[in-house]
Amino acid sequence: MSKIYNFCTTTFITFLLLPTLISAQTSSNLDEDFMKSLPEELQQELNTENNEENQVDKLLNSKTSSLKNKEALKLLKQKLEELDMRINKSSDMNPQDSLERFGDSFFSTIQSTFMPVNVPNLREDYILGIGDKLSIQMVGERSEISNGLTIERDGSLSIPDLGKVFLAGTKLSEAKSIINNYVQSKTIGNEVFVTLSELRDISVIILGAENPGVYTISGGSNILHAINVAGGISESGSYRKVQILRKGELVQIIDLYETLIFGKGIFDFDLRSGDTILIEPLGFLVALSGGVNKSALFEMKSGETINDLIRFAGGFSQDHDKTQNIILERDTLNGSNIIPITLGKTKNMSLLPRDSVIVPMFAKILPTALKVKLSGMVKRPGIYNIQEGETLSGLISRAGGYKENAYPYGGVFFRKSAEEMSAKFNKRIYSDTINFLVSNLGSGGGNSSQPLTGDFLKILIEESKAQDSIGRIVTEFDLNKIKASPMLDTKLKDNDVINVPALSQQVYLFGDFNQPLILPYNPEFTPEQYVSLAAGKKTSATKHTVIIDPDGKSHYFASSKFSLFNENIDVYPGTIIYLPRELGKVNGVQFAAAVAPILSSLTLSLASINTITDD
Repeated sequence: MSKIYNFCTTTFITFLLLPTLISAQTSSNLDEDFMKSLPEELQQELNTENNEENQVDKLLNSKTSSLKNKEALKLLKQKLEELDMRINKSSDMNPQDSLERFGDSFFSTIQSTFMPVNVPNLREDYILGIGDKLSIQMVGERSEISNGLTIERDGSLSIPDLGKVFLAGTKLSEAKSIINNYVQSKTIGNEVFVTLSELRDISVIILGAENPGVYTISGGSNILHAINVAGGISESGSYRKVQILRKGELVQIIDLYETLIFGKGIFDFDLRSGDTILIEPLGFLVALSGGVNKSALFEMKSGETINDLIRFAGGFSQDHDKTQNIILERDTLNGSNIIPITLGKTKNMSLLPRDSVIVPMFAKILPTALKVKLSGMVKRPGIYNIQEGETLSGLISRAGGYKENAYPYGGVFFRKSAEEMSAKFNKRIYSDTINFLVSNLGSGGGNSSQPLTGDFLKILIEESKAQDSIGRIVTEFDLNKIKASPMLDTKLKDNDVINVPALSQQVYLFGDFNQPLILPYNPEFTPEQYVSLAAGKKTSATKHTVIIDPDGKSHYFASSKFSLFNENIDVYPGTIIYLPRELGKVNGVQFAAAVAPILSSLTLSLASINTITDD
């Protein structure tokens, strides 16, 4: 797994360490002998933490002349450049990551709106086949109605009391003439009326769709009906190149943009049983945004131009600023080039893979588009535009609901504001940790029964500094529970990130076990039974255990002398059981009760291990 996230850090540090850290006094002058005893890297780290924040103040407060002021200005510029680089790095989003591919929403509607009811197709050029049903009405000397007459496997239609006519493979208009001539040859003075009363079912093969396979559909279905039944075009499939193969031969190539954008009909082409619909691989996408009627990722063919791209977007919008050049951003080996294009040259500028086009707009205040990212076991994952006040359950519904193997209880929800709050708190804890250690351990005034070595301090500081702030929010993903209690439904905010994992059938045991394991989930097992399968705990293990539920909630248990757990505890698929290590004593206080939880929670980073997979 590429990412392992930490959820229980704040809880441990707040309740176990913060009271101790607050009472500690920062030492402004470190003991020189103590500093020299530390590893060189650790000395540099402590010097940096204690001195960096004061450098600018010292320079600005200096009474010396312009030399010191120049040094202060140089340092300030350096800090601003570092900040600018971090901001640009975090905000440097590829336009292709924030726009939806054109056409995807077309197949995201309810399938029944696309699938035709099995009703007669009244087009005269409809090709009759085995299973189609006709109604024949004779008016005259022999007046009667014969309903539901089926074309049999030999291609014939039996007309009661008259005989058979062979109709399979003929057009509906031709079939009417055949039946009329046949009836006239068998009777006298009758007028014949023929109608198609029920369509046959056909089987087609669909490849390159979201759910490729063999499908049985109505005989009146067209290419859009068929693709929709298969879940729409796949992420790697093309809207511009859809082949229809019949008996291994190519009979038609369809560009769906002609229908979806320009409204050109494809309903005059009927599928037949045994046809193969082959959706070719995606060509390349170009992002278009700004003063056009439809901002999206558009699939382009080789040789198509900016002018074609704008036509696909429905032309310029009323907000288009005609006084400004269109901006083309093009990737190169050395980064990207910004190329201004005048309106008169859009017909001659061919597009290339990874191009992005921005059409200028009149300067005005525009509402900010709110977006969230939804991934995992939902039917249509992706980046969604949301409205103010939209909820998690509403987003899941828009995405088509959960897939069959989804595990809502393990769902994870990340929010930027929570991440920032966590990062701010972690930074304070990191600073206080160093000050505490230096003040209470470095001066030699403590009564440590097991003095800390420089190597251990280095490990502690590195572990603290490596801590990630991820901003996970524990929320309800069970749609039935949300429906029963709407207050559980979380309102979405801009840049929320949501992942719904597949069902995990494992229980994870990490930490100071004799044999850390990932075990199959057994609903009958207690935590003690899982621990026994990990060969129990080591003698170096602490007397407390952490259990993390799949939804991110963490539980702290202090063991008795009889058991690791002093109460009944539920274990779910994807649960994590973590056992920290006892690291000794400091100043007569159990070190595990004060500092070890830092290491356990910092190195734990486990709360979402069963829900995050490699991208």
